[in-house]
Amino acid sequence: MSISEEILKLIENGITEWDEIYTRLINHHKKNAVSMAKNRLIQQGKIKEEVINGKKILSMQEEELISNIEAYTFKESNEIKEYFKHTLHQNPDNRTFNIKELYCHSHI
Repeated sequence: MSISEEILKLIENGITEWDEIYTRLINHHKKNAVSMAKNRLIQQGKIKEEVINGKKILSMQEEELISNIEAYTFKESNEIKEYFKHTLHQNPDNRTFNIKELYCHSHI
């Protein structure tokens, strides 16, 4: 995994303070490589950096979040549709669905 991917993963997991991200990453990467990766992500528009209460905070750009949400929703909606099709095919006269079974079937 690249440094940029690690930064994005940490932000997605709720670690947003630059000092904490930096401290974690310099254990395995060169300091200047970590800083360069962050700057590259900012230039690419994937993340933004703000100073809040004197701390540098990184966050995903809104477009990136929307894109991820749309991809997730699309994937899950296809799995839900497949569950309904499968259930109706098994018993076309019964139009009730078991939420627990849906959950297990679709891996949501």
